Amino acid sequence: MKTPKTLISTFAAALLLAGCVNEDPYYGKDPGGETPDGTGFLSVGDMELRVVYDAQTETGWDDARDDAAAKAPRTRSNPTVDQIAVEIVDEAGATVAKKSYGEWKAQTEPIEMAAGNYTLKAYSAETIAAADWECPVYATEKDFTIRKGETTRMPDLVCTLANIKVTVGYAADLADLLSDDTAAEVTLGANTLRFAKGDARAAYFRAEEETNTLRLDIAGTFADTGKSVSLTKTISGVRAGQWRKITFIIENADKGNLEIGIVVDSFIQDEEIVVDGTGDLWEPVIDETEAPTIEWPGHDLAAPLRLDASMFDGEGNCTTPVVFDLKASRGIAALGIAIGSDNADLLARLSSMGIDGTVDLCATTPESALGQLLGGMGLPLGDAVAGRKTLALTLTGLMPQLYAFEGTHTLTLSITDDAAAAPVQAVLTVLVDKQTAGKDPEIVWVNDRGYDFDSPATLTEDMTIRIDIATTSPITAFEVTIESEILRDLLPIIGLPEQFDLCTVTGETAATLGELGFPTGDKVNEQNPLTFDISQFVEVMMALDAGEHKFILSVTDSAGGHTTKTLHLVNE
Repeated sequence: MKTPKTLISTFAAALLLAGCVNEDPYYGKDPGGETPDGTGFLSVGDMELRVVYDAQTETGWDDARDDAAAKAPRTRSNPTVDQIAVEIVDEAGATVAKKSYGEWKAQTEPIEMAAGNYTLKAYSAETIAAADWECPVYATEKDFTIRKGETTRMPDLVCTLANIKVTVGYAADLADLLSDDTAAEVTLGANTLRFAKGDARAAYFRAEEETNTLRLDIAGTFADTGKSVSLTKTISGVRAGQWRKITFIIENADKGNLEIGIVVDSFIQDEEIVVDGTGDLWEPVIDETEAPTIEWPGHDLAAPLRLDASMFDGEGNCTTPVVFDLKASRGIAALGIAIGSDNADLLARLSSMGIDGTVDLCATTPESALGQLLGGMGLPLGDAVAGRKTLALTLTGLMPQLYAFEGTHTLTLSITDDAAAAPVQAVLTVLVDKQTAGKDPEIVWVNDRGYDFDSPATLTEDMTIRIDIATTSPITAFEVTIESEILRDLLPIIGLPEQFDLCTVTGETAATLGELGFPTGDKVNEQNPLTFDISQFVEVMMALDAGEHKFILSVTDSAGGHTTKTLHLVNE
């Protein structure tokens, strides 16, 4: 995983790659005579094209350069830079011009073009094979504009791997144990390529989605015993431009059992991902001794649940499902539920209903007075719980009882399995604060310099950007919109859109935002007030050209409250 400083370096590198694109140099009007209405010119001869080949050390530069040390060693199928096709496409998708990079370089005179928006595309092949061996494709594209009566410089381009590269290998000690008929199959969608043991070739797959999942199947035998080897794993979050180097290793060998692990190196991401590939390959074993688990799918139990009027209908029924997934591979022997609170009135009310301390749902029969009360709240009892290995426990019916009382309440669940092991517990905190219900979210820029939202603030090296957001209900949307001419071309290079919702972003976008200091997903509601620090953005923006940047923060909560503030930064 990249550290924030590494991410800043990546952003800085993006500035170097895209800096020329952000400029709109003026080469003078009418380079070849009178300029007709609605046309401009494109200067093409000084465009530079770079190809980042699919290995860390294989980077090739324009062959015309004198710096021979910067040129990459060519692989068997890598094209030279001059062979890359460069195509100009208009807004309707029609090709305006298409030549090799070498041919574009040879053209010294600007070309006349109709004013408008265009896309410059560069690629080493017009199509990408669904799955094949040793067939890397390099590509990129960049938008540019032709303005009436002006000369625009053709943008510089950096071509990177456009398909997914996969290689498979074995650690030496493991390879010695496996027979020659051992093979691994890598599948993406409907396409599979088979790696025989010792196959050093690279497989290339066309990315079907923005993020893809590779399936890895290995089958064969152990050379000394002839016993079969079989393992299936998946590798998710794979994107075009990544090289996933898969290596099988011996992770553990004990008492005659061999555990094999899988290490996946991603050279493009410069990080190591360890995929959980352990398993007894001598004989399939299903672990039936796992400890019980308690989960609330899609929610973080560390984040409190805030109850407000929007979560209940006209009859007082809770309309927000609160359903826990319980698992006990050895069967549930006891399922306890305990309600705590800092409100003495709620505790007295529960006591009068016979709910004191921890109630064991397994030992409570539906026919008992307590059972009828709990059953009326939707809780399972007796045989509907005892011995179950999985259970969807619905606590929605308890929410109206808790909402009737102000304060901080807790629901403690505990599972004891049939092995009589120590119980596994989980605690849900429920907050009820009707005094502030309906209040719009508060967004505060915490600083001692007098900076405030919506007013321009000049960037300085010691500027801090710490944001506090307080709400009375869970945040349902936290949208960020970036308005900046200077950042517009740089954001795609580091994988960030101009607009995103911190509550719903996933994958590498969420990872990048997390490295910059933004909370994402369930972390948005883990604390109240929500506090995060994005001061490291200051260093990035001060490295840019002078200009203005606006970050529009828009927060909506479950009660319908909404607040928008603009972080307006100026780089002089």
